[in-house]
Amino acid sequence: MANQLPDYATVANTVAKEITKKPYFLNCLIFLGLFLYGLFFLPENIVKALGIFELINSYRDIIVSYGIVSIGLLIYAKYHKYKAQKQRKKLLHNLTPEEKGYLSQYITNKTNTLYFLADDGVIWGLCYKKITFFVMTGMLFPKSAYNLHSWAREYLEKNSNLLNDAAEVDKKKLASISSFLSHRS
Repeated sequence: MANQLPDYATVANTVAKEITKKPYFLNCLIFLGLFLYGLFFLPENIVKALGIFELINSYRDIIVSYGIVSIGLLIYAKYHKYKAQKQRKKLLHNLTPEEKGYLSQYITNKTNTLYFLADDGVIWGLCYKKITFFVMTGMLFPKSAYNLHSWAREYLEKNSNLLNDAAEVDKKKLASISSFLSHRS
């Protein structure tokens, strides 16, 4: 049996997901579509004065279709952003006491960067959840730098109660900047 083509909904969903991964490209597409679509709502005398009356009439179907697709992309992008923010907040509401302990160190020390053992499972779990991220320094040391994402910091500072039952972090796992720098010399 020959390969069947995917249905339109699957193709449209795949294209929309790929476009939303590139926000600059998505924003340009949406802006252009809405701009062109907006030309239809200008008074006829202004469109004639701009010298684009014949152009708009010639490509009316394409411009209207593109405008409608742009509105759909705009709605999809807003929904996707809303859904992602909701998912991130849910992650912060379901942290383990150990994860809360690690994150509380960022907040109480008022820093974006902390240094942990490179094989620490808790910090890598936070990286996997995209709450923190590994900072590549170019060299491997026993302790590596991990940054807290700005969205997580903002939400945790506004909702400090999320870190109430944080477990104590073993000081051997947490390194200060000065101890990290002493490894470099």
